[in-house]
Amino acid sequence: MSSTGENTRTGGDAEQSDNGLENSRIIVCDDSMLNIIILTKALTTAGYNQIVQLTDPRKVLPSVLEKDCDLLLLDIEMPHMDGFQVMEALHEHLFADDFLPILVLTGHQSIEVRNRALAEGANDFLNKPFDESEILLRVRNLLKIRQSHKLQQYLNRQQAAVAELGRNALAGMSLPDLFGEAANQVARILGVEFAEIFESDEKGVNLSLRAGMGFAHDVLQAEAAPADLDDDDLSGSLFDATTQRLSQAEYTLMKEKSLIVKDFRAEHRFEVSPMAAAQGIVSGISIVIPGKFMPFGVLAAHSTRSKRFTQDDVYFLEFVANVLSAAILRKQAEEEIHRMATTDPLTGVANRRRFSELLDHEINRAVRYGAAFSLILCDLDKFKQINDTHGHNVGDEVLKGAANTIRKNLRESDWLARWGGEEFIILAPQTDADMGLMLAEKLRVALAEHAMEHVGHVTASFGLTQFAPHDTATCLIKRADDALYQAKHLGRNRVETLLPAATANQ
Repeated sequence: MSSTGENTRTGGDAEQSDNGLENSRIIVCDDSMLNIIILTKALTTAGYNQIVQLTDPRKVLPSVLEKDCDLLLLDIEMPHMDGFQVMEALHEHLFADDFLPILVLTGHQSIEVRNRALAEGANDFLNKPFDESEILLRVRNLLKIRQSHKLQQYLNRQQAAVAELGRNALAGMSLPDLFGEAANQVARILGVEFAEIFESDEKGVNLSLRAGMGFAHDVLQAEAAPADLDDDDLSGSLFDATTQRLSQAEYTLMKEKSLIVKDFRAEHRFEVSPMAAAQGIVSGISIVIPGKFMPFGVLAAHSTRSKRFTQDDVYFLEFVANVLSAAILRKQAEEEIHRMATTDPLTGVANRRRFSELLDHEINRAVRYGAAFSLILCDLDKFKQINDTHGHNVGDEVLKGAANTIRKNLRESDWLARWGGEEFIILAPQTDADMGLMLAEKLRVALAEHAMEHVGHVTASFGLTQFAPHDTATCLIKRADDALYQAKHLGRNRVETLLPAATANQ
């Protein structure tokens, strides 16, 4: 009795699962259907549930290429194509790092046949007639070798992905791009459809989506906006799992440990998010992305299949999370260094160095596009008297209060900096002298009307000028300073304008 077709037999569950070996895909190829039946019965009785039966050796290669195979039981003497030719074809078409164990079925006892089989890629032999206990022992041994090889390949892919992510982070890849790359790598390595990176807010309460793999763009946009929770809601949100209001990511953030979900449909620890429910997600895994003082957020992966996540998967996500954490901390440190280098530590506005950079940039832009802009110097009136009377601590508070008042009355496009001592400087792009005068007057009134603690009302004098072609930063600031001197000389608490000669004559 023979057949040239392919038939897949599915057996029952193994009584004792050997680390998932019962789910191995085993191809049995023999031109004798009787031998195939004997082997299949022994394997299915032992719990192996994916047996592919082939009587035509020409179908072995297509079957292996079509779907991953874990073990090949191969007869040597067959019509159309013998076992040696099958092994040669497999060797030519499989990648070098692919390992397909081959258990040769033979009635030959000669050393020559066995040596040739070993040379062609065979790993073990099973003599005919078959002994059931020997079948199962040799099959199990080869499958365990195959399992170890697959695990090592998987770990190698994990290490390569983490290394690549680390190189990108060290090369200065932006955080949004790095998050997107991490989500892609996680989904690819774990073999899942979805991966997400969530960022926690400063309170460690709300999560917002920073990157996602596998979701439609509109779904990502909707999920990116965090839900607003008031402080009064904290007892019933992330910090009270009994409310059933937590998502998997929020629950992970609260527990600060890894979480594996085998079946969302049977989950009771948290509520399945609408995004997960809409995608038909069944299984998932999530871990916390560590931060310096508190977690940065959560890294998660999901599948629409019932996937068995392992501790190796947890380790992989932890490595990825550590790379992201290091990149985030590095970026935060760089931003802090930049902030310290460009910000006045007392008032929090830009310092003189930063303002000089902004002014040079605006001059170049004005020259290129012919745009007007105004420069305003502001000096607090009688500030030395405040320091002498109330002390430097009160003087510092006055400076901070003045900076806040000015900042609140500027437009989004305007730049404010502390120029030195009690002087502030304002850059107003796309603003001619008339508009600049209105802005300076608005600032003067706002300062004069604002009562400060300990000292009451504090006034300021303003010097205004407008950029003209061929102006340098030095001459522009000098002209604004001369206008400020006039305002001081004419009685303080006023705005004076000094325009370049060409502009003044128009």
